Amino acid sequence: MKKVIILLLCMLLLIACQDKGKSNNIEQSTKIPNSIVGMWYQMISADYIISWYFGEDNTYEVITDSDGELSEHYGSYVIEDNIVTMTDNYGKERGCYRIKYTDYGIKLMYAKEAGRPIELHENKQLLLESDPNYYTSRRYYKTIADENGYVIENGVLLQYVGDAKSITIPSKVKSIASGAIWGRKLEKVTFQGTLEKIESNVFGPEPEIHYIYIEDGVKEIENYAFKDIYLSELHIPASVTKIGEDIIGVEEGYIFDSIKIYVEKDSYAHQYFVKEGLEGQLVFEEPENIWVKILIITVAVVLVIGVSVAIAILVKKKSKNADNSN
Repeated sequence: MKKVIILLLCMLLLIACQDKGKSNNIEQSTKIPNSIVGMWYQMISADYIISWYFGEDNTYEVITDSDGELSEHYGSYVIEDNIVTMTDNYGKERGCYRIKYTDYGIKLMYAKEAGRPIELHENKQLLLESDPNYYTSRRYYKTIADENGYVIENGVLLQYVGDAKSITIPSKVKSIASGAIWGRKLEKVTFQGTLEKIESNVFGPEPEIHYIYIEDGVKEIENYAFKDIYLSELHIPASVTKIGEDIIGVEEGYIFDSIKIYVEKDSYAHQYFVKEGLEGQLVFEEPENIWVKILIITVAVVLVIGVSVAIAILVKKKSKNADNSN
């Protein structure tokens, strides 16, 4: 009997611990019964959340978070006959809504015009998880990305969500998911030679990328790989021996005259862009000479060693002279 009681107590303790763990993932309630005071959340999409705050001092603040880009307006509010009227600090009316209290939060229904009610939820995380697309959204990926903003699974780059201006795709990446590379500040992307193939449409919506460097070792660039990007420079090595259709261009295939395409003379990329009628935009790069590289490194090492030895000799001489003078 004692064993049964102990077992039951252990089970109750385990359940209590689990419930506590769950509650830690949910922000504390700011809800006051039959009141709009507190913080509320409206979801347009998993990457587009609007936070509504109503203070006890009759001030309000509305913050729009569109994939990390914030905008806000704030002011004061009054409630009469269950209708809340919001006026910003410039005296402009920003909303007039009839209030309805619900089990998930509050519903604001337009009081002066027709419109879809605004549903405001008390808990942000539960609201996000109710969206079937949440676990493929950039907001979710940001919670599981590594310190550099990469989400990589089994060699596949699922998403880059960092804030760098320039990135080099990690060598452990063997494949890139569609729309995986995107960033508001991102301007330059380097694809390492360990990535043999660059797939179609690797960049996300409305990219601001201007420079693409492809290192030696990459063999294939698929159709539309860099489509809808306002490029300034594209560097393609001689190792690339297969290029798909329309890899660059915007708005029905238009290609700006300002784009410079760097290739090695007589390479596959050279021939490809000549056939595409872009010969005037080609810039020839000299093929990398590995022996020249080795020579430069060797000379640099010899110089470093020589300088180090010379310094050691001088120090030794000074020390010897000091000993002799004593």
